[in-house]
Amino acid sequence: MGSVVRPDATARWSICAPVLRFVVALAVLEGCDGERPDTAWHRACEWSSICGSRSLGPETIDLIDDPSVGSSGTTDHFGEVLDQLLRRTAARPGSRLRVWVLARSAESVVNIGERVSPKSTARSERSRAKERERWIKENKESLLAAAQTSLSITIRRSPIAETLARVALANSTTGPRTIIFVSDGREMSDYGSFECRRLPSPSEFAATLRRANVLPPGRLQGVRVVFAFMRLAPVGRCSTTIDRETRIREIWTSALKTAGASSVAIFTGLPDFALDDARGGDERDEGGTR
Repeated sequence: MGSVVRPDATARWSICAPVLRFVVALAVLEGCDGERPDTAWHRACEWSSICGSRSLGPETIDLIDDPSVGSSGTTDHFGEVLDQLLRRTAARPGSRLRVWVLARSAESVVNIGERVSPKSTARSERSRAKERERWIKENKESLLAAAQTSLSITIRRSPIAETLARVALANSTTGPRTIIFVSDGREMSDYGSFECRRLPSPSEFAATLRRANVLPPGRLQGVRVVFAFMRLAPVGRCSTTIDRETRIREIWTSALKTAGASSVAIFTGLPDFALDDARGGDERDEGGTR
């Protein structure tokens, strides 16, 4: 009778380790409050490398920063949102992230660069996670460096509506599309002066943009628009009230929805995409700062 070949200890461990990790992870996750059983099972399966990560569909994201005087589009805020979007893009292979910086006119808006997230070839989730982190780090550093000159220029105009319209015209063929504006929302252009002057009504502003063919119906068809770090103006600028801040949000929501935006979300801090995705991008104003 031929001898039976038994795997050595290393081989046995390589077979059993993923199963053991899965059992431990599942036990821990199912014990967490609020963790749904099906979600716990998937997370444990991915962490243990028994199955790969669930594939998320690609999308197109346009990030615009408003560095005008007094705006919330500071280098720090821009960097925070950029990091968040690179992580979202990395988790969705084939997604496109384009970065822009607002300038004195929509015609001179600066296209900082574009990145397309690669599909990982690594077999384990741990290796895939390392690849994603490396990709995020490298591209954050390169995009921040490329944007420094544009972010440091003193700009006293904020042609937000025209810049949105120009970016919206950029080609988009990859999945759902989102435009994210890091700005205080203070339009300062030929179409409006939201700093100190009388604010137009939502219908007046939408009609002005429609007549000028800046944001006519359909220009933002199917696009999700998100404002990040839209906060109360700092002390020293024209006095602001809660009522004025609320009206500015209403003006933008009306104008963008009139132009066809699928949803409009306004955050005083980083966008909460987990919440936005779960609710299907419903229109709302998130007041909390993250």
